Amino acid sequence: MTIFSTIRQKGAGRIPVPTPYLLKHPSVPHLRNHDEYLLLYQKSIDHLGEFWSAMATASLKWETFFD
Repeated sequence: MTIFSTIRQKGAGRIPVPTPYLLKHPSVPHLRNHDEYLLLYQKSIDHLGEFWSAMATASLKWETFFD
């Protein structure tokens, strides 16, 4: 049985990360939970320019700043 068949059977909307994968790839996720994702998603809709400006400056180093 695969993860996808399990999700189809349970009708879940999220795909769980298998424990063996987590053990091999321990890291700190960019987002703490699904609620944090939803807040960022809503901000990306409501405040488009502000959101993407923050993402670009947090993730990239710019030689020349953009408008």
